[in-house]
Amino acid sequence: MKSILEYINQEKENNLVDLDNYSFKLDDTEIRYFGKKDLRILLNKNAANALLKAQNMLSPKFKLIISSGYRSYDVQYQINEFMKEKLKKKYPNNWQEQLNIFTGGDDYLDYIKNTPINKQSHMSHASGKAVDVVGIIDDKNKSLNLGGQHNDKRDWIDYYKSGIIADNRQLLKKILTENEFENYKDEWWHWGYYGDD
Repeated sequence: MKSILEYINQEKENNLVDLDNYSFKLDDTEIRYFGKKDLRILLNKNAANALLKAQNMLSPKFKLIISSGYRSYDVQYQINEFMKEKLKKKYPNNWQEQLNIFTGGDDYLDYIKNTPINKQSHMSHASGKAVDVVGIIDDKNKSLNLGGQHNDKRDWIDYYKSGIIADNRQLLKKILTENEFENYKDEWWHWGYYGDD
């Protein structure tokens, strides 16, 4: 486990910023759920600025709801361990396969551990360029209906073909793709910034 000073140095070296300093609505439910002690949501500075540009394409009364950004090896390890126990109970015969589907499993942990942050895929939370945008909320604290639940593996950005949910998801897709974000096809909330460092 790294010391606080090591984390601060890593943040500076890798251009990570605290999203609490931006005007997003932060949802720390996921962070608390996995038992993370540091409740900050960090993101690559250029990705954070691009995300802010995307939010500014909306009416000023709306904010993006962000639940996750950069994840260190230690945090991803905690998530894997937490999910192992849950999945062993739910899927006793194929929990390892389920773990690989849900978190990437041990192979993803090895990738994070052995690949420098600036060499990782922009779709990886460990790159500091991946972000979970789990909703859009207005100034009266009312969320746009994006359908499904965050972490519902059956959902993707284009799952709904018509209606208010489809319109809202297309709005989210439009503002993010126009600001150099790419959607991870199996998770409507997961976006990776592919723009310049």
